[in-house]
Amino acid sequence: MRKGWYVGILLVVILATGLSLTWMQNSDGGLAVETGVVLAQDKSVDQAITDSGQAAIKNAIAKVSPAVVRVDVTGIVEVQNPFNDFFNDPFFRRFFGEPEVPQQQERHALGSGVVIDYAGEKLVLTNAHVVEGATTIRATS
Repeated sequence: MRKGWYVGILLVVILATGLSLTWMQNSDGGLAVETGVVLAQDKSVDQAITDSGQAAIKNAIAKVSPAVVRVDVTGIVEVQNPFNDFFNDPFFRRFFGEPEVPQQQERHALGSGVVIDYAGEKLVLTNAHVVEGATTIRATS
């Protein structure tokens, strides 16, 4: 049990010193031990990969960003009282009267789209739910 502890402590001490051990064979067949200091890199490999990935993303954004547009939409929607189901009950109608008719309200929505060139015309592609029921649509870059 003690021997295992000593070996473990010895390994930790060797690793903590930051020395790398290299075993090389001498010309006479014996083993020689060389120690060398491990130098830290200026930049870690992970950081270099991250930087190159960010550069690639920035280049892609620069190339496609002129094709991306903002889509502002205005439309009319019907708004109903969430308690209308209760008003269908005769007991509630006795005290609160007939349910209100649905009211119309102006809605403003915001989305995004992509400009494509199709047969010499510039078209904006966006999701259907963005422009569904719209009275006015404005695309800006």
